[in-house]
Amino acid sequence: MLSISGRNKKAGIEISSDMIVAALVRDTGKIIHIDKMSSVKIPTNTLKLSFKSKNIIDTKAFEKCLNDLKHDLKTSRLSVALPDTCTKIVIKKFRDLPEDDHDIDD
Repeated sequence: MLSISGRNKKAGIEISSDMIVAALVRDTGKIIHIDKMSSVKIPTNTLKLSFKSKNIIDTKAFEKCLNDLKHDLKTSRLSVALPDTCTKIVIKKFRDLPEDDHDIDD
């Protein structure tokens, strides 16, 4: 979740390689309402999924996508927290689980 303008309003946002989807939700204290959903297609060559280099290739195109979402959701503010490049996810397969945790790195 990320904050946008409005005391009890929040926007949930998902960024994939070709699309950004956002939902504007409102917490009334008893129930959470989805007020609006919006999506925008990301132009080709705007993002590059990588752990070693920058993910946003065309910052102007990415910014336009976020501004289009902001306009459609009728909000004056939209904040996005992007992952740090120091994070790396590794999936390893084992026939048998190693007895010692240090054996996982081998």
